Amino acid sequence: MSISVVLKTFDKFNLLLDNYNRGGNDVINDNIREFREKLGLSQRELGRRINKTGQLISLIEQGKNNPSMDTLNKIAIALGVTLNDLIKDSSVINLNTADEDTKDTYLTFLA
Repeated sequence: MSISVVLKTFDKFNLLLDNYNRGGNDVINDNIREFREKLGLSQRELGRRINKTGQLISLIEQGKNNPSMDTLNKIAIALGVTLNDLIKDSSVINLNTADEDTKDTYLTFLA
């Protein structure tokens, strides 16, 4: 295992940790907006599909409201994505596609 793999893994983990410590939902908020816009849905329509208001969706996307896991799950279903897709941070290592050294380092670091 190379030092560059260790540093790369550590840097990506720190990005995730920093985001969490700042309030943590920037990734979720951005992902909800991105998936909603890809489908051409308004905030009002997404809210209607989950029996909430468009205003709530707006607040969530702005980071002014922290949705419950139940609401996040309903949003994911309405957007046709998984809950994992909503919380996925592109700056975090994808363990499905990472090479073995990166996976081992990352999982060891998290343990």
